[in-house]
Amino acid sequence: MRWSRRERRWWFASLALVILIYSTLYIVRTPTEFLRERNLLRPAVATAFISAALPLLWLVRRSRPGAREKAVLVVCGGLFVWLIRLAELPEERIHFLEYGLLGGMLFQASRLRAERLGRSGSRAELGAAVLAMVLAGLAGWGDEGIQAVLPNRYYDLRDIVFNVVSSTVAVAALWLSSRARALDRRV
Repeated sequence: MRWSRRERRWWFASLALVILIYSTLYIVRTPTEFLRERNLLRPAVATAFISAALPLLWLVRRSRPGAREKAVLVVCGGLFVWLIRLAELPEERIHFLEYGLLGGMLFQASRLRAERLGRSGSRAELGAAVLAMVLAGLAGWGDEGIQAVLPNRYYDLRDIVFNVVSSTVAVAALWLSSRARALDRRV
């Protein structure tokens, strides 16, 4: 079967994000240190999160979520913020942005794949969510694997955990909000 245009876009966008993350692993230390020396790293990371949050909030508002979906999004958003605060260093927090986005993109691609294959319903969406979490987790592990061989980086299990947790929370938020939306429509 051929991919739909939308599905192909989501898969290629996901691949492009992974390539972008991997291709910056060696060079990212220089701008990070530049910002840190000028006490600008924390504001730069905060700006990155605000820049990502504003379009997401706009999309949520535009979708007119019901009460259950709003509750799911508030709980998942609060969990995401709490987890980000657990990261001690500003550059560790970027993992949540990178892999949260990747997990969400992979979930969209996986969900469209399931639809194309004629699968629908909550089980198909759960399968798409699990696939997205596994793929994002593998990409995060690959990120650290590359860092293990770079002279200016190192392999860090804590970063793998950040990658997996951030993609899992993002995918769970999308899957749970989809389930809540379906319940809101039934009422």
